[in-house]
Amino acid sequence: QVAKRTIELKVANEELEKENIKRQQAQESLQERVRFEKLVTDIVAKSGDVTSKGVEQLINDTLNQVGKFLGAERCFLGLFSEDKTEITIRYRWANEGLTMSPIIMGKLPPELYWFTKFTLDDSILKGSNIDDLPRQAGEAQIDFMRSENIKSFLLVPMKTCNDVKGTFIFDTVQKERKWPEELIERVRFIGTIIVNTLEKLEIAQSLKATQSILNTFMDMSPLQIYMKDFHGNHLYGNKSLCDNFGISQDEFIGTASRDFLPSEIVERMQKADETILTGKANYCTEDIEFELEGKIRFWRDIKFPLIDASGEKIIGGIAIETTDIRNAEKEIQKAYGEIKNLKDKLKEENVYLKREMKLLHSHDKIVGESKALKFLLSEAENVAVQDTSVLILGETGTGKELLANAIHNVSSRSDRTMVIVNCASLPPTLIEAELFGREKGAYTGALTKQTGRFELANKSTIFLDEIGDLPLEMQAKLLRVLQEGKFERLGSSQTIKVDVRVIAATNHDLEKAASEGRFRKDLFYRLGVFPLTLPPLRERREDIPLLVWAFIKDFSKRMGKTVEKISKQSMETLQSYSWPGNIRELKNVIERAMILHKGQTLHINIVKSENPNSVQPTLLKEVERNHILHVLTESSWKVSGNNGAAEKLGLKESTLRARMKKLGIERR
Repeated sequence: QVAKRTIELKVANEELEKENIKRQQAQESLQERVRFEKLVTDIVAKSGDVTSKGVEQLINDTLNQVGKFLGAERCFLGLFSEDKTEITIRYRWANEGLTMSPIIMGKLPPELYWFTKFTLDDSILKGSNIDDLPRQAGEAQIDFMRSENIKSFLLVPMKTCNDVKGTFIFDTVQKERKWPEELIERVRFIGTIIVNTLEKLEIAQSLKATQSILNTFMDMSPLQIYMKDFHGNHLYGNKSLCDNFGISQDEFIGTASRDFLPSEIVERMQKADETILTGKANYCTEDIEFELEGKIRFWRDIKFPLIDASGEKIIGGIAIETTDIRNAEKEIQKAYGEIKNLKDKLKEENVYLKREMKLLHSHDKIVGESKALKFLLSEAENVAVQDTSVLILGETGTGKELLANAIHNVSSRSDRTMVIVNCASLPPTLIEAELFGREKGAYTGALTKQTGRFELANKSTIFLDEIGDLPLEMQAKLLRVLQEGKFERLGSSQTIKVDVRVIAATNHDLEKAASEGRFRKDLFYRLGVFPLTLPPLRERREDIPLLVWAFIKDFSKRMGKTVEKISKQSMETLQSYSWPGNIRELKNVIERAMILHKGQTLHINIVKSENPNSVQPTLLKEVERNHILHVLTESSWKVSGNNGAAEKLGLKESTLRARMKKLGIERR
């Protein structure tokens, strides 16, 4: 029993000794933290001295004391440039006897900037030896540290107001060192004190220079500027004010308004002063009228609260002489009445004339006298004055954009430019950004903010050409804009509200596309409130002569050629042709004829091989060949894929290519 008890006592003594060691270590650590906290307190107290000499001394002392506390052998303070692309070592300290390499002072070379990413991310970087360096450091940094014989390193960001301004760099060159975790965060706090002190020094120096400029500005200003205390005594008056009363600026200080102005005006000014000093108003404006130098003078006096150096509220004021303005005001009011009457009368006349002119000339680019065209234009004018969505249908080349422009020009939105978007020409990956805009950084390559077409068309009209080619996923977003007038830019959650009238156009059968699921039914019904169908040129052959002469007139001006007449045979040829490309094809034919034209009479030929529908075919294979050619032309010779010729013909791609080969169809 005695032996057992002896062993238990021995174990207990060992545990007690270990506990005593832990307590002693904890007490030493606590004493070290207390000493460090005292150091932090001293640094905070000294940071109030923002003179250049005081700040230099504070930073040098801080590097010395903090470096010793951490067990570092050298310490550097680096500051970032404004754009964070460069870092400069401004201050340094080393244990006595250690030498400093010239490279570690001034602007660091770019190959040593590897640590800036960590610093700007507000991350602490530390290591007991070179092996602790992150792989981002690179060979240049490792070679540099070896050349400097650096054993251990610690980098602590210096941050203020969520902005990293610089970094503390601690290292050892004689022995490796493990950095005390409990002190690192306090070093970060010291860094905040240092950068704040440097900023205060810059602000103080800037304020001193600004104060000098401000004093000069106030003395040279034609405005009459003053300051007075709670009792109404003047503390400051600029040169313009003092010259007005015929005294010097020194003589003005200590005077009061009662020394210069009538008692009834002084009483009004004192009430205004009280309003400012008691905080009932942030500023007070008062018009003053009194006699000075035998003349009635007018001033506008503007008062506002200020705080002096002791924290007391005082009054600042600006007096602006308005005598000349008052004298001219009566004449201006009289003239304004006459101008307003004339303006209202002219406005009424202009609105009437503008409306009449639009009705007469808004369709000047849509040439024709056929019944079909006149009916279409009549329908267009009926809907133009409304904000209803319009769907323009028609084959390629019939003039859908011209009709959209005519509708916009008659509408109440005509004072703003119509925004035009070709849905078929926009890449699917960029169409959302084009229509609704994007924020900077919304996706890779979005280097700038972009305003969308709908936002540009606010209070105006947007023309969505080839709406049938709009991807399904974008159709839902377009529907929301039509229903609610709202959308969000790509990369933003902020909703933008717009007032946009939509005119859409297509050469596709949207109703069929909607029934087949290639176009949203709800969007089709929303767009198709008022459909307008442009007749193809073959259904308005009586308009062909008018169109031909309109094109000739245009090309004659551009080419400097004169046409007196067109051969009868040429006009008959034009009117008998089926025009699969409609007005656009007719314009191209006239342009080609004008290029070749010589003399007074224009001769026009339509090449049959280029226009297979110009002669009515009699064989089935000719009908098939011409129809395939027509669809290929419409599809810009796109055989496969969405809106390709195969899809439009309801054929497989391989089947269409086989028929093209059999019929001798090759791309022209």
